[in-house]
Amino acid sequence: RMENSVLFVCGTFLHHDLKLKRSRICRTQHVLYCLDLSLDEFGVHRAYKRLQNVVVHTPLLENVFLNELVNGRVFIKAECLQKSGSFKFRGASHAMVTIAKDASHVVAFSSGNHAQAVALAARNHDKLATIIMPSDAPMTKLMNTKAYGANIVLYDRISDSREELAQHTMDLIRMQSGIEPTLIKPFDEPAVILGQGSAGVEIGNDLESLGISPDVLLCCVSGGGLISGLTIALNKKFPQMKIHCVEPDGYDDFGRSMESGFIQRNRKRSKSESICDALLSPHPGKYPFQVCSPVIQKGLRGSDEDARLGMHFAWKYLKIVLEPGGALPLGVLLSKKMDFQGKTVVVMASGGNVDPEIFQSALNSLLSPNIS
Repeated sequence: RMENSVLFVCGTFLHHDLKLKRSRICRTQHVLYCLDLSLDEFGVHRAYKRLQNVVVHTPLLENVFLNELVNGRVFIKAECLQKSGSFKFRGASHAMVTIAKDASHVVAFSSGNHAQAVALAARNHDKLATIIMPSDAPMTKLMNTKAYGANIVLYDRISDSREELAQHTMDLIRMQSGIEPTLIKPFDEPAVILGQGSAGVEIGNDLESLGISPDVLLCCVSGGGLISGLTIALNKKFPQMKIHCVEPDGYDDFGRSMESGFIQRNRKRSKSESICDALLSPHPGKYPFQVCSPVIQKGLRGSDEDARLGMHFAWKYLKIVLEPGGALPLGVLLSKKMDFQGKTVVVMASGGNVDPEIFQSALNSLLSPNIS
């Protein structure tokens, strides 16, 4: 038995098809896990019900200064207040309840937020976890993942393939323990997407109780798990709402994929060129692409300065801590990359796991709007 290891499922594979209303199941050995994981509004509402007593129902924050700056009405979905510090706990927890009950180990690869979420969810379910993380991940995310009890395997974000390393790690677990591990992907997995969509159900219910119909949703994007879950949850409820993905400059693969109708990749770099460490996936997931491409037409891009602007404003006026990627949609809103005058805008503040030095640099900046 490996100490502080990984997640395992023996023998059954779920084959998901977006055109089908229910999952098809193929039995291979002795373990069977069968939950309906349809990527539609029924699937996301089932996930919401499964998670009601597990996740935090995070608030929609409104601020008079922000409304005045935009000359509209803005609601911030504060997922930085979620368990593990980001929305990722939703998807990880939902994935955990969809695997076999006798599964004992999980494996995941992540830049940091999915890592923490899987580690905490595994701990809550008395499972072991091994997480593949980049060596340049924020120390806060590395230390939190370790504190939740996971084993960490580091890799080089530029030269190594985390998918290949995850497969190699799973092979070692099989060889050393005889247990079949289960991989929980960060975004290209229906159970994870539906879990993230529970945030959208909360948004829809909260706005409906206020009698408000939103015009715009701004959501940061890496592989697309969050924005695809939100799209499933909200598109039919608010069909007039425009959904925009928000990405760092130079890492706009999702927006380019939406515009072209084909999955686009970011160019390979010799080093990371953005402080938004959570938003640097090389390409969209196939499931997020299929969900979002009929709905999302235009993506927005933001700079490191925009991310710092969002962090600074969120701390100063909303009294919440955001990491760069989680603050980017707010920063893009504040820098007026698009005119939202007279609109009701929902902004995802996706996470708050930030190293002190990065956060301090945002607070020290002179980028915060001057509000008299």
